[in-house]
Amino acid sequence: MRYNSANVLCLEYEELVPNIMKRDNFFYLKKEEKIKVHGTGGNGRYILIEFDSLPKKYQDEVRKLFGDPKKYVVTQPIKALVQTDLRAEQFYRDYTLPNGMKLPDQDFDIKGKTQINYVAAHTKAASYLNTIIYLIEDKRALKEQLNVSITTFWERIFDLLKAEKVRLPLSEKRLKITIKEYKGQNYGCLVEAFRFGNPNAKKVDDDVAESLLIEMIGHDHQHDYSRIAIAYNTWAKDAGKKTISERAVAYWAKKNAYLITQNREGKSINYNKFNKQIRRDRPSAPLLLINSDDNVLDLYFIEEKVNKKNYVVKNHYYRPVLYVVVDAFNDYILGYAVGETVTIELIKEAYRNAESHVKQLLNGYYLPHQIQTDRWGLGKDNELEKFYKSMGEFTPATARVAQGKYIERTFGTTWHQELKRYINYAGQNVTAKEKLNPDAIDRNKSNFPVKSESVNQVAEFIERLRSTKRKDCELTRREEWMTAFASSEISKKRQISTEQHLQIFGKLHNPKNGRKNRLLPQGLEIMNGKFLYDIPASYFPYHVNKEVQVIYDPYDMNQVLVTDGKGLRFVANSYVKSPSALADHTEHTQAIYWNRMHEKKTMAAVPGEAQSQRRELLERAKIDAESLLQGGVLVKQIRHDAEKAVKGAFDDFEDMVQHKRTELVPNKDSFLDRW
Repeated sequence: MRYNSANVLCLEYEELVPNIMKRDNFFYLKKEEKIKVHGTGGNGRYILIEFDSLPKKYQDEVRKLFGDPKKYVVTQPIKALVQTDLRAEQFYRDYTLPNGMKLPDQDFDIKGKTQINYVAAHTKAASYLNTIIYLIEDKRALKEQLNVSITTFWERIFDLLKAEKVRLPLSEKRLKITIKEYKGQNYGCLVEAFRFGNPNAKKVDDDVAESLLIEMIGHDHQHDYSRIAIAYNTWAKDAGKKTISERAVAYWAKKNAYLITQNREGKSINYNKFNKQIRRDRPSAPLLLINSDDNVLDLYFIEEKVNKKNYVVKNHYYRPVLYVVVDAFNDYILGYAVGETVTIELIKEAYRNAESHVKQLLNGYYLPHQIQTDRWGLGKDNELEKFYKSMGEFTPATARVAQGKYIERTFGTTWHQELKRYINYAGQNVTAKEKLNPDAIDRNKSNFPVKSESVNQVAEFIERLRSTKRKDCELTRREEWMTAFASSEISKKRQISTEQHLQIFGKLHNPKNGRKNRLLPQGLEIMNGKFLYDIPASYFPYHVNKEVQVIYDPYDMNQVLVTDGKGLRFVANSYVKSPSALADHTEHTQAIYWNRMHEKKTMAAVPGEAQSQRRELLERAKIDAESLLQGGVLVKQIRHDAEKAVKGAFDDFEDMVQHKRTELVPNKDSFLDRW
């Protein structure tokens, strides 16, 4: 407040708006000339509003806020001398209360309720004290700057402290005591530490009492606070301690929640609530980090069972288990499997489904770099852990700690938004805030799909999720995933062959009725002849009729892995039959046919070629198998010498035959052959 050039008492604009009236009200009253305003503001100029021109209700608000305006205005010269003590502000920001906390420095707490900004309040009090001490100790300054007596000064200073709501005593005697303490202790004496904490806490006044109370609160039976108060007070009376109320127990429980939650609710809950979280960026590209987890699907299906009395009983609230494999890059669902409960085979099936989907999208098999799951199933002969490690680096999450897995967020808002499309939606879990009307569920239960339809409905649901969009992204999750994969070299690094894929994800074929998987001349048949596979020619005839193991991918039966576990291992492709009619042939089938004929010719030559190799080897060893079989041993050197002698005797006869052969024999070829 100040007097204008005409000596009229005025309020400054900042004092009036918004403390007394709203900005819109001010400009309305100014426009309607219902208040008298001087100045336009800006560039250091003031806007002054005459106090007497204000409507009565606003004058009353001014008096309520500042006190008597005529008394308040004469305090302004003192206010003008007050300068903010920045050292005091830093002191109060660094100040630590007995409870280990800092002084509050916000005007509103987290619940939106008004509270005192103690850092600002104490800084303001220290700044005013500095000015007061300066003026009362320097009488010359009091006279020259304010031109008032010490008595008048004290009157005006209390009006100012009251109007400005400074947290200092409003009597001369008490204020002088505060000044004396301030000079001795400096800034710390202004802090009223007793205001921070619950008065009930003072009743638990030693380490034994505190330890006992915390142990009672943290008991794993989770006793209610009234029972704890009764038990504690029984001990307190015998020990000569003060008794406490149920409210005091609640205060101690809240204050020490980080100490008691582990015993009261469990390690995992305590860890999730109070342990420091490590914030992470999502993977920069697809297939760098894969999460998987199970979820009891929030969809109801009708399950029919026959009871002991041979009656069909319907359960309208059957819910299957869904195991999901998700890429943490953008929560894209790569694969899933539906079952009655979580098993190792269900998990493997979900990963097979994921790899099949990757093949469908990318026309090739690719492994993830890292897999993160919970610890379910680990330690059971290490089967599941070996399976995970066969795909990539396996880093299981901390047991029962949800914060470490991105997949937990997958089962959130978007998941349930898509589930709500179905009439058999079961709502979120029993502890969720959002629940369905049970009457509506009961009314619609006859329209729920049967259990056998669960697979189809889940497949549709997964496709819907794959087509959703992330916030601030114009592409669907599938489009975003494929675009990112195409531009990432690191995502493409772990491409694998069909053989590797079948070794990791394949299922072992076990024939029924004691039959064996055998390599037969007509090919390899499995599943009672339902599937027939071509055996490469290189394995004929050496491995014909050999017993082998067959590993197949249920999502792609076009190729299987064949092995005997001793070195024989190859990928067999589906057998393509050749047309028997020439008219049915195409260029492709003709090429296959002639290639097979060439293979047959090659195979037919194998025995002859092998015999030639054997005889050549025996020739070098000078062994005659035929002679051995006839019962005598004839060394080859002796035989060769005899043959040479006989041959010399017949040389002349051979010359004669060559000269006279045409004349002597009409059928020369047959004769010579016989000869």
